[in-house]
Amino acid sequence: MPTLFEDGDGYLKTHVHVEEIENELKKKFGEDFQLKEKDLTEKANPDGNTSLLATFERDGKKLLVKLPTCVKLRPMFTNENQGSLENLTKMVHNREIDFYEELLPKAPNMNVPQFVCGKKFDGDSGSGFSVMEMVKGRNLMTHEYAGFEATKQMLDNLAALAAISVKLSPEELKEHSNVPQTILDIQQIYFNKKSFGVSIDRLIAYIPEEKELFEEIRHFAIEKDLVNAEQLLSVNKRLGLPPVFVHADFWRGNVLFNETNQESFELSTILDWQCQKMGNPGEDLAKLYTFAVDKSHDFKSSDWEDLLKYYYSRLEHHLGEEKAPYTYDELLSSFNECLPPCALLVISYHPFNAESDKRKGLPESEWEAAKQMIVSNAVYIIRQVRDLLKAK
Repeated sequence: MPTLFEDGDGYLKTHVHVEEIENELKKKFGEDFQLKEKDLTEKANPDGNTSLLATFERDGKKLLVKLPTCVKLRPMFTNENQGSLENLTKMVHNREIDFYEELLPKAPNMNVPQFVCGKKFDGDSGSGFSVMEMVKGRNLMTHEYAGFEATKQMLDNLAALAAISVKLSPEELKEHSNVPQTILDIQQIYFNKKSFGVSIDRLIAYIPEEKELFEEIRHFAIEKDLVNAEQLLSVNKRLGLPPVFVHADFWRGNVLFNETNQESFELSTILDWQCQKMGNPGEDLAKLYTFAVDKSHDFKSSDWEDLLKYYYSRLEHHLGEEKAPYTYDELLSSFNECLPPCALLVISYHPFNAESDKRKGLPESEWEAAKQMIVSNAVYIIRQVRDLLKAK
Protein backbone atom coordinates (compact mmCIF):
# COMPACT_ATOMS: atom_id res chain seq x y z
CA MET A 1 0.00 0.00 0.00
CA PRO A 2 1.51 3.42 -0.97
CA THR A 3 2.24 5.77 1.92
CA LEU A 4 1.31 9.42 2.43
CA PHE A 5 4.93 10.27 1.61
CA GLU A 6 4.41 8.95 -1.93
CA ASP A 7 2.51 10.45 -4.84
CA GLY A 8 -0.74 8.68 -5.60
CA ASP A 9 -2.84 8.29 -8.73
CA GLY A 10 -5.71 10.34 -7.32
CA TYR A 11 -6.63 14.01 -7.37
CA LEU A 12 -3.60 16.35 -7.00
CA LYS A 13 -1.42 13.21 -6.92
CA THR A 14 -2.88 12.14 -3.59
CA HIS A 15 -4.42 8.75 -2.86
CA VAL A 16 -7.93 10.23 -2.90
CA HIS A 17 -9.97 9.88 -6.08
CA VAL A 18 -12.71 12.34 -6.98
CA GLU A 19 -15.16 9.44 -7.16
CA GLU A 20 -14.56 8.73 -3.45
CA ILE A 21 -15.36 12.33 -2.56
CA GLU A 22 -18.43 12.23 -4.79
CA ASN A 23 -19.71 9.04 -3.14
CA GLU A 24 -19.50 10.57 0.35
CA LEU A 25 -21.21 13.73 -0.86
CA LYS A 26 -24.04 11.69 -2.38
CA LYS A 27 -24.82 10.46 1.14
CA LYS A 28 -25.24 14.11 2.15
CA PHE A 29 -26.84 15.67 -0.92
CA GLY A 30 -28.60 12.71 -2.57
CA GLU A 31 -27.80 10.27 -5.35
CA ASP A 32 -28.26 12.90 -8.06
CA PHE A 33 -25.26 14.88 -6.83
CA GLN A 34 -22.25 14.84 -9.16
CA LEU A 35 -18.67 15.99 -8.67
CA LYS A 36 -16.10 15.91 -11.45
CA GLU A 37 -12.44 16.86 -11.41
CA LYS A 38 -13.20 19.92 -13.54
CA ASP A 39 -15.44 21.19 -10.73
CA LEU A 40 -12.51 21.31 -8.30
CA THR A 41 -9.99 24.16 -7.99
CA GLU A 42 -6.77 23.72 -6.04
CA LYS A 43 -6.44 26.26 -3.22
CA ALA A 44 -3.04 27.56 -2.21
CA ASN A 45 -1.97 26.29 1.21
CA PRO A 46 1.55 27.66 1.77
CA ASP A 47 1.56 27.01 5.52
CA GLY A 48 0.10 23.51 5.28
CA ASN A 49 2.72 20.78 5.49
CA THR A 50 0.42 17.78 5.78
CA SER A 51 -2.54 18.60 3.54
CA LEU A 52 -3.61 19.90 0.15
CA LEU A 53 -6.79 21.92 -0.35
CA ALA A 54 -9.33 22.26 -3.14
CA THR A 55 -12.65 24.07 -3.47
CA PHE A 56 -15.88 23.64 -5.40
CA GLU A 57 -19.27 25.35 -5.39
CA ARG A 58 -22.75 24.01 -4.68
CA ASP A 59 -25.93 26.10 -4.50
CA GLY A 60 -23.91 29.30 -4.29
CA LYS A 61 -21.76 28.06 -1.39
CA LYS A 62 -18.05 27.34 -1.64
CA LEU A 63 -16.96 24.05 -0.09
CA LEU A 64 -13.43 23.09 0.91
CA VAL A 65 -11.88 19.64 0.45
CA LYS A 66 -8.92 18.78 2.71
CA LEU A 67 -6.60 16.01 1.48
CA PRO A 68 -3.97 14.69 3.93
CA THR A 69 -0.52 14.13 2.40
CA CYS A 70 3.09 14.15 3.64
CA VAL A 71 4.81 14.48 0.25
CA LYS A 72 5.92 18.06 1.00
CA LEU A 73 7.85 16.80 4.04
CA ARG A 74 9.53 13.88 2.26
CA PRO A 75 12.98 15.56 2.00
CA MET A 76 12.97 16.30 5.75
CA PHE A 77 12.33 12.75 7.02
CA THR A 78 14.32 9.57 6.71
CA ASN A 79 12.53 6.39 5.71
CA GLU A 80 12.77 5.23 9.32
CA ASN A 81 10.98 8.33 10.62
CA GLN A 82 8.31 8.60 7.95
CA GLY A 83 6.11 5.93 9.49
CA SER A 84 5.57 7.80 12.76
CA LEU A 85 4.60 11.04 11.01
CA GLU A 86 2.25 9.20 8.66
CA ASN A 87 0.53 7.52 11.60
CA LEU A 88 0.25 10.88 13.33
CA THR A 89 -1.24 12.53 10.22
CA LYS A 90 -3.84 9.80 9.89
CA MET A 91 -4.67 9.84 13.58
CA VAL A 92 -5.24 13.59 13.85
CA HIS A 93 -7.35 13.52 10.67
CA ASN A 94 -9.60 10.88 12.20
CA ARG A 95 -9.78 12.80 15.48
CA GLU A 96 -10.97 15.93 13.70
CA ILE A 97 -13.77 14.00 12.01
CA ASP A 98 -14.71 12.51 15.41
CA PHE A 99 -14.91 16.03 16.83
CA TYR A 100 -17.30 17.22 14.12
CA GLU A 101 -19.47 14.10 14.11
CA GLU A 102 -19.57 13.13 17.80
CA LEU A 103 -18.74 16.15 19.97
CA LEU A 104 -19.80 19.27 18.11
CA PRO A 105 -23.53 18.31 18.07
CA LYS A 106 -23.42 18.77 21.86
CA ALA A 107 -22.39 22.43 21.38
CA PRO A 108 -23.99 23.43 18.06
CA ASN A 109 -23.51 27.19 18.40
CA MET A 110 -19.72 27.19 18.44
CA ASN A 111 -17.90 29.22 15.77
CA VAL A 112 -16.45 26.32 13.77
CA PRO A 113 -16.60 25.43 10.08
CA GLN A 114 -19.76 23.68 8.93
CA PHE A 115 -18.72 20.06 8.47
CA VAL A 116 -20.22 18.37 5.41
CA CYS A 117 -18.71 14.90 5.26
CA GLY A 118 -15.46 13.00 5.48
CA LYS A 119 -13.72 9.69 5.24
CA LYS A 120 -11.47 8.34 7.98
CA PHE A 121 -8.29 6.40 7.43
CA ASP A 122 -8.92 2.73 8.13
CA GLY A 123 -5.85 0.76 9.13
CA ASP A 124 -3.24 1.03 6.39
CA SER A 125 -5.65 2.75 4.00
CA GLY A 126 -4.02 5.66 2.21
CA SER A 127 -7.31 7.39 1.53
CA GLY A 128 -8.86 9.93 3.88
CA PHE A 129 -10.38 13.38 3.38
CA SER A 130 -12.86 15.89 4.76
CA VAL A 131 -15.27 18.40 3.22
CA MET A 132 -16.58 21.53 4.94
CA GLU A 133 -18.00 24.91 4.06
CA MET A 134 -15.53 27.69 3.37
CA VAL A 135 -15.59 30.50 5.90
CA LYS A 136 -14.72 34.15 5.52
CA GLY A 137 -12.06 35.80 7.59
CA ARG A 138 -8.33 36.05 8.04
CA ASN A 139 -5.66 35.32 10.62
CA LEU A 140 -4.32 38.14 12.74
CA MET A 141 -0.82 39.28 11.89
CA THR A 142 1.73 39.06 14.70
CA HIS A 143 1.38 42.75 15.59
CA GLU A 144 -2.43 42.63 15.65
CA TYR A 145 -4.55 41.76 18.67
CA ALA A 146 -8.12 40.58 18.85
CA GLY A 147 -9.48 43.16 21.29
CA PHE A 148 -11.97 42.69 24.12
CA GLU A 149 -15.11 41.82 22.18
CA ALA A 150 -13.47 39.21 19.94
CA THR A 151 -11.68 37.82 23.01
CA LYS A 152 -15.02 37.38 24.74
CA GLN A 153 -16.31 35.50 21.68
CA MET A 154 -13.31 33.15 21.80
CA LEU A 155 -13.77 32.63 25.54
CA ASP A 156 -17.43 31.76 24.98
CA ASN A 157 -16.39 29.08 22.47
CA LEU A 158 -13.77 27.62 24.79
CA ALA A 159 -16.33 27.56 27.61
CA ALA A 160 -18.84 25.75 25.37
CA LEU A 161 -16.11 23.23 24.49
CA ALA A 162 -15.29 22.58 28.16
CA ALA A 163 -19.00 22.17 28.93
CA ILE A 164 -19.24 19.26 26.48
CA SER A 165 -17.15 17.20 28.92
CA VAL A 166 -19.82 17.46 31.61
CA LYS A 167 -22.59 16.50 29.18
CA LEU A 168 -21.03 13.21 28.11
CA SER A 169 -22.33 9.90 29.40
CA PRO A 170 -19.89 7.85 31.52
CA GLU A 171 -19.26 5.59 28.52
CA GLU A 172 -18.55 8.53 26.20
CA LEU A 173 -16.36 10.19 28.80
CA LYS A 174 -14.27 7.04 29.16
CA GLU A 175 -13.90 6.77 25.38
CA HIS A 176 -12.67 10.35 25.00
CA SER A 177 -10.55 10.49 28.16
CA ASN A 178 -7.77 8.41 26.67
CA VAL A 179 -5.44 10.93 25.05
CA PRO A 180 -3.48 9.15 22.30
CA GLN A 181 0.23 8.81 23.01
CA THR A 182 0.97 10.60 19.74
CA ILE A 183 -0.71 13.77 21.03
CA LEU A 184 1.39 13.54 24.18
CA ASP A 185 4.49 13.00 22.04
CA ILE A 186 3.77 16.23 20.15
CA GLN A 187 3.69 18.16 23.41
CA GLN A 188 6.92 16.50 24.53
CA ILE A 189 8.59 17.83 21.38
CA TYR A 190 7.66 21.42 22.23
CA PHE A 191 7.82 21.37 26.03
CA ASN A 192 11.29 20.24 27.06
CA LYS A 193 14.48 21.93 28.29
CA LYS A 194 16.19 21.85 24.90
CA SER A 195 13.30 23.48 23.01
CA PHE A 196 12.83 25.96 25.86
CA GLY A 197 16.49 26.97 25.59
CA VAL A 198 16.08 27.46 21.84
CA SER A 199 13.00 29.61 22.48
CA ILE A 200 14.88 31.85 24.92
CA ASP A 201 17.80 32.19 22.48
CA ARG A 202 15.36 33.21 19.74
CA LEU A 203 13.86 35.90 21.92
CA ILE A 204 17.27 37.27 22.92
CA ALA A 205 18.26 37.49 19.25
CA TYR A 206 15.01 39.28 18.41
CA ILE A 207 14.94 41.62 21.43
CA PRO A 208 18.59 41.85 22.58
CA GLU A 209 17.93 44.79 24.91
CA GLU A 210 15.86 42.44 27.12
CA LYS A 211 18.54 39.75 27.43
CA GLU A 212 18.69 40.12 31.23
CA LEU A 213 14.93 39.51 31.49
CA PHE A 214 15.09 36.40 29.31
CA GLU A 215 18.08 34.96 31.16
CA GLU A 216 16.25 35.50 34.43
CA ILE A 217 13.33 33.49 33.11
CA ARG A 218 15.67 30.78 31.85
CA HIS A 219 17.14 30.48 35.35
CA PHE A 220 13.79 30.30 37.16
CA ALA A 221 12.18 27.88 34.72
CA ILE A 222 15.04 25.40 34.60
CA GLU A 223 15.77 25.62 38.31
CA LYS A 224 12.15 24.81 39.13
CA ASP A 225 11.77 22.23 36.34
CA LEU A 226 8.82 24.03 34.79
CA VAL A 227 9.63 23.37 31.15
CA ASN A 228 8.67 19.81 30.46
CA ALA A 229 5.54 18.27 29.04
CA GLU A 230 4.83 16.35 32.22
CA GLN A 231 4.44 19.62 34.15
CA LEU A 232 1.84 20.81 31.65
CA LEU A 233 0.07 17.46 31.41
CA SER A 234 -0.07 17.03 35.19
CA VAL A 235 -1.74 20.35 36.03
CA ASN A 236 -5.09 18.66 36.66
CA LYS A 237 -3.47 16.09 38.92
CA ARG A 238 -1.55 18.70 40.91
CA LEU A 239 -4.66 20.85 41.37
CA GLY A 240 -7.04 17.94 41.86
CA LEU A 241 -9.24 18.89 38.88
CA PRO A 242 -11.14 16.73 36.38
CA PRO A 243 -10.10 17.10 32.72
CA VAL A 244 -12.28 18.96 30.24
CA PHE A 245 -12.14 19.28 26.47
CA VAL A 246 -9.52 21.72 25.17
CA HIS A 247 -8.51 22.68 21.64
CA ALA A 248 -4.79 22.14 22.50
CA ASP A 249 -3.50 24.02 19.44
CA PHE A 250 -5.08 27.39 20.14
CA TRP A 251 -2.96 30.12 18.57
CA ARG A 252 -3.67 32.98 16.16
CA GLY A 253 -2.92 30.78 13.14
CA ASN A 254 -5.96 28.61 13.94
CA VAL A 255 -8.46 31.44 14.38
CA LEU A 256 -10.08 33.55 11.64
CA PHE A 257 -11.44 37.04 12.24
CA ASN A 258 -13.49 39.59 10.33
CA GLU A 259 -12.54 43.25 10.53
CA THR A 260 -15.32 45.48 11.79
CA ASN A 261 -13.16 48.59 11.40
CA GLN A 262 -9.46 49.45 11.24
CA GLU A 263 -8.75 48.47 14.84
CA SER A 264 -11.56 46.10 15.73
CA PHE A 265 -12.28 42.46 14.96
CA GLU A 266 -15.01 39.92 15.48
CA LEU A 267 -14.53 36.16 15.64
CA SER A 268 -15.28 34.28 12.44
CA THR A 269 -14.16 30.69 13.01
CA ILE A 270 -11.88 28.46 15.08
CA LEU A 271 -10.05 25.96 12.88
CA ASP A 272 -8.02 22.74 13.11
CA TRP A 273 -9.54 20.51 15.76
CA GLN A 274 -7.18 17.57 15.17
CA CYS A 275 -5.42 17.88 18.54
CA GLN A 276 -8.50 18.41 20.73
CA LYS A 277 -8.27 16.33 23.88
CA MET A 278 -9.29 16.09 27.50
CA GLY A 279 -6.94 18.39 29.41
CA ASN A 280 -6.74 21.55 31.49
CA PRO A 281 -8.55 24.75 30.36
CA GLY A 282 -5.52 26.83 31.31
CA GLU A 283 -3.66 25.46 28.28
CA ASP A 284 -5.99 27.14 25.75
CA LEU A 285 -6.49 30.24 27.89
CA ALA A 286 -2.75 30.82 28.27
CA LYS A 287 -2.25 30.68 24.51
CA LEU A 288 -5.22 32.98 23.94
CA TYR A 289 -3.69 35.47 26.36
CA THR A 290 -0.77 36.03 23.95
CA PHE A 291 -2.97 37.51 21.21
CA ALA A 292 -6.12 38.62 23.00
CA VAL A 293 -5.55 42.24 23.93
CA ASP A 294 -2.50 44.47 23.79
CA LYS A 295 -0.64 46.74 26.17
CA SER A 296 -1.15 49.80 23.95
CA HIS A 297 -4.82 49.68 24.91
CA ASP A 298 -3.94 49.93 28.62
CA PHE A 299 -4.48 46.23 29.18
CA LYS A 300 -3.78 45.21 32.79
CA SER A 301 -3.73 41.93 34.69
CA SER A 302 -7.03 42.90 36.29
CA ASP A 303 -8.58 43.14 32.81
CA TRP A 304 -7.58 39.55 32.12
CA GLU A 305 -9.04 38.44 35.44
CA ASP A 306 -12.31 40.08 34.38
CA LEU A 307 -12.13 38.12 31.11
CA LEU A 308 -11.49 34.88 32.99
CA LYS A 309 -14.55 35.64 35.11
CA TYR A 310 -16.47 36.13 31.86
CA TYR A 311 -15.24 32.72 30.65
CA TYR A 312 -16.42 31.15 33.91
CA SER A 313 -19.84 32.81 33.64
CA ARG A 314 -20.21 31.45 30.10
CA LEU A 315 -19.17 27.99 31.28
CA GLU A 316 -21.96 28.09 33.86
CA HIS A 317 -24.36 29.30 31.16
CA HIS A 318 -23.50 26.42 28.80
CA LEU A 319 -23.80 23.91 31.64
CA GLY A 320 -27.30 24.97 32.58
CA GLU A 321 -28.26 23.04 35.70
CA GLU A 322 -25.08 20.95 35.65
CA LYS A 323 -22.38 21.75 38.19
CA ALA A 324 -19.15 23.34 36.93
CA PRO A 325 -16.16 20.95 37.07
CA TYR A 326 -14.00 23.57 38.84
CA THR A 327 -14.40 26.83 40.75
CA TYR A 328 -13.27 30.21 39.46
CA ASP A 329 -10.29 30.18 41.82
CA GLU A 330 -9.28 26.77 40.46
CA LEU A 331 -9.59 28.15 36.92
CA LEU A 332 -7.30 31.06 37.83
CA SER A 333 -4.79 28.64 39.34
CA SER A 334 -4.93 26.55 36.17
CA PHE A 335 -4.21 29.60 34.03
CA ASN A 336 -1.26 30.62 36.22
CA GLU A 337 0.18 27.09 36.02
CA CYS A 338 -0.09 26.94 32.23
CA LEU A 339 0.93 30.49 31.33
CA PRO A 340 4.74 30.18 31.62
CA PRO A 341 5.30 27.25 29.22
CA CYS A 342 2.46 28.11 26.83
CA ALA A 343 3.14 31.84 26.54
CA LEU A 344 6.88 31.35 26.09
CA LEU A 345 6.28 28.76 23.39
CA VAL A 346 3.91 30.99 21.41
CA ILE A 347 5.96 34.17 21.81
CA SER A 348 9.19 32.43 20.81
CA TYR A 349 7.71 32.04 17.33
CA HIS A 350 7.02 35.77 16.99
CA PRO A 351 10.24 36.47 15.04
CA PHE A 352 9.38 33.82 12.42
CA ASN A 353 5.72 34.80 12.22
CA ALA A 354 6.56 38.50 11.94
CA GLU A 355 8.93 37.87 9.03
CA SER A 356 6.20 35.78 7.40
CA ASP A 357 3.76 38.69 7.82
CA LYS A 358 6.27 40.99 6.16
CA ARG A 359 6.62 38.63 3.21
CA LYS A 360 2.85 38.44 2.87
CA GLY A 361 2.70 42.12 2.04
CA LEU A 362 2.97 44.26 5.17
CA PRO A 363 4.13 47.61 3.75
CA GLU A 364 7.68 48.64 4.66
CA SER A 365 6.34 51.94 5.96
CA GLU A 366 4.31 50.02 8.58
CA TRP A 367 6.95 47.48 9.47
CA GLU A 368 8.87 49.39 12.16
CA ALA A 369 5.70 50.36 14.03
CA ALA A 370 4.48 46.75 13.76
CA LYS A 371 7.75 45.41 15.15
CA GLN A 372 7.61 47.85 18.06
CA MET A 373 4.10 46.60 18.84
CA ILE A 374 5.29 42.98 18.75
CA VAL A 375 8.26 43.71 21.01
CA SER A 376 6.25 45.80 23.47
CA ASN A 377 3.58 43.16 23.96
CA ALA A 378 6.02 40.26 24.04
CA VAL A 379 8.04 41.91 26.81
CA TYR A 380 4.86 42.80 28.71
CA ILE A 381 3.64 39.20 28.70
CA ILE A 382 7.07 37.78 29.49
CA ARG A 383 7.28 40.01 32.55
CA GLN A 384 3.98 38.53 33.69
CA VAL A 385 5.53 35.11 33.24
CA ARG A 386 8.61 36.12 35.23
CA ASP A 387 6.47 37.32 38.11
CA LEU A 388 4.59 34.02 38.15
CA LEU A 389 7.82 32.03 38.13
CA LYS A 390 9.22 34.08 40.99
CA ALA A 391 6.11 33.39 43.02
CA LYS A 392 6.36 29.59 42.63
